[in-house]
Amino acid sequence: MTLVQQIARSGDVLFRWRSYLPLLLVPVLAAGVHQVQYPLHSHALGLAWEIGCVLIAALGVAIRVYTVGTAPHGTSGRNTRAQKAATLNTTGAYSVVRHPLYLANGIIALGLALFCRAWFAPVIVVLATLLYYERIAAREEEFLESKFGDAFRAWAAMVPAVVPALPRFRPAVLTFSWRTALVREHYAIALVAVTVFLLDVAEDFSVSGRLVFDPVWTTLCLLGVAFFVVMRILKKRTTLFRTEPRRPAHPPGTRSPARPALRRRWSLVHSHLGQGVLPSPNGGVVMSLRLGDIAPDFSADSTEGPIKFHEWVGNSWAILFSHPRDFTPVCTTELGYVARLKPEFDKRHVKAIGLSIDPVESHRGWINDIKETQGHAPNFPIIADPERKVANLYGMMHPSHDEVYTVRTVFVIDPSKKIRLMITYPQTTGRNFDEILRVIDSMQLTDKHKVATPVNWKQGEDVIIVPAVTDDEAKQRFPGGWKALKPYLRLTPQPK
Repeated sequence: MTLVQQIARSGDVLFRWRSYLPLLLVPVLAAGVHQVQYPLHSHALGLAWEIGCVLIAALGVAIRVYTVGTAPHGTSGRNTRAQKAATLNTTGAYSVVRHPLYLANGIIALGLALFCRAWFAPVIVVLATLLYYERIAAREEEFLESKFGDAFRAWAAMVPAVVPALPRFRPAVLTFSWRTALVREHYAIALVAVTVFLLDVAEDFSVSGRLVFDPVWTTLCLLGVAFFVVMRILKKRTTLFRTEPRRPAHPPGTRSPARPALRRRWSLVHSHLGQGVLPSPNGGVVMSLRLGDIAPDFSADSTEGPIKFHEWVGNSWAILFSHPRDFTPVCTTELGYVARLKPEFDKRHVKAIGLSIDPVESHRGWINDIKETQGHAPNFPIIADPERKVANLYGMMHPSHDEVYTVRTVFVIDPSKKIRLMITYPQTTGRNFDEILRVIDSMQLTDKHKVATPVNWKQGEDVIIVPAVTDDEAKQRFPGGWKALKPYLRLTPQPK
């Protein structure tokens, strides 16, 4: 068995017992308490040290609460049977560090070890935490890579495993839920409060030989125990903390719909059907776009600065195409190819504009990779849509396919701002931009002449005279004549 396989196997074992093995640190804390000395000779300084340690532990609890309160259903759970992940978490706490819950646990353990005031306690705790969670995290990442593939590898390449990269923070897809956080983390809050109290009592007993109950930590302990008991009663005896599964089917910054809003949303369905709009997940409405509709206008930031879409399109044709996210392999090839096609787009008076849910800073870093690997850097703007406003406006989110990222959509918009073409690809399939150019050629030709283009038509090939044109009119419009295969199927050379 290789070392990697041994680490993976040990990671599986530690994963199943991860809720209980940290109790092995209790002897370390006990030894620290037994060796405790008071380098701070005043009670005020000693209390300040203890408060600082508790604040460190509280920071770890806060990270856990935020992570759990914003994580989708089916992830970040307390299961001890097997790895699971309904969604690859890449926003919120997971946008700055890959394992925020394990980081939080390490910070909590460090705060409690420092409370003991013995130098060896925090050293042992830090080393044990790193070795312990390293194996669990390695096994988890092996599982995530096997399930999410390139999406995981792209995320892991950007987000560090241990040391948080705070500038990379992106808002969580789900809004924070206090109910979910309290249900999942009330035990951790109470455990920290009780542990601090017990350590303080043990320290005082070790020094003075008497049981001394400091009013600050005794009060904290009583509040923690009371909070725990109340939460257990409310959870078992009431429906107050019975939460429905939360899934990221709506953009960050919006609230998931509440039950009383269901009737209002159904009324929106009836009132807006036939008007091109449908209810959105946050209780508002989103566009249900069709060919011939005016493309929704919007303002957004991009790699070329702020953009007002209709103003940017001007009197040109436009291609708006979405990407699931930055630093993904298929998208990288697509953007490089579109940049290479710019002379062809220019001939047809077509502007290209991309969209990704990542921020502008991420786009700019991605552009360097595109140029390096594809030989062409994007020479068109890429919209930053971290709140999915444009994605939802244009129906680029397909929750049944993916609840977090956009599918590969293409919209071709003419100078009158009407939608002339819509194509949707799955995330795993790159788009055929030669085909999109072919369709634009067809639309621009058929706008000028009363013709249609047959199957697999290419520039310069014969076209079809539309049935609405009579033979007499056709003689004037197409002096070169035509070949009638059927009265309704007349082929003629492509008009100039």
